[in-house]
Amino acid sequence: MNNPVAVLRDIERYGVDHRSPFNLTPLMSAARAGNIALVQLLLERGADPLLTGNDGLAAYHQVLSAAVSTPRYAQQKSAQLYTLLKPESLSLQVEGRLIKLDNRQMAMFLVILMQALFHTHLGSALFFSEAFSAARLAECVVHLPEALLPERRKRRSYISSQLSQHEVNSKNPYGKKLFLRLNHGQYILNPGLKIRQGDVWRAVYELQSPEDLGHNLQTYLQDMSPELVDMLGGKKGFYERSEKSVGYWVGGIRRAAQKA
Repeated sequence: MNNPVAVLRDIERYGVDHRSPFNLTPLMSAARAGNIALVQLLLERGADPLLTGNDGLAAYHQVLSAAVSTPRYAQQKSAQLYTLLKPESLSLQVEGRLIKLDNRQMAMFLVILMQALFHTHLGSALFFSEAFSAARLAECVVHLPEALLPERRKRRSYISSQLSQHEVNSKNPYGKKLFLRLNHGQYILNPGLKIRQGDVWRAVYELQSPEDLGHNLQTYLQDMSPELVDMLGGKKGFYERSEKSVGYWVGGIRRAAQKA
């Protein structure tokens, strides 16, 4: 992604939204790499920022994912890239009701953020019977610049109020039933949520499969201290417990989706 001449040559040959072997478009890869000039050029050439890869992530998701994992990227690249790529709105369907969120609403940002962190954060959280808490999400956005997310919206208390307001069983008249509470203070996207992609409505866990969360356990191990791995019974014990714990929650997510 550091050679725009080669990228331009490829898009002339294969089209601006051609796919890599990993089903990524040039725009997704440029966004992940933090190449602002190339992102601008691809958009000028007509690249579609709403297309998603095998992981269910669009280019704007890639920006948030990279920003959460890399503070330097967050501080130097994320605001400009997210402004270029973010959708104006999200069209959702919950319990047969149509909902439109615009990009000024924190609720829309939280939906996108949970999607962006699905593969990197949710699996390891489910292992400990956790999910997305206000505290965890506040930690994830701490390095985002003011231009991307105002300081007041990074506060744990503010995030918590948004999760509670838009939870499935909330009595708030302005609630949109976007999130399902698994445990006290632990949320995921509502399994009954559908997102509009073009002319098609896609179930949120059709775009991103919960079954995939248990596939890359090696990633979770890398983030754990040797002492914690030993406490969990070593690598073998970790894998066995992961399969059981993550599988339990995946089953619950699927059952909730069927009831929706």
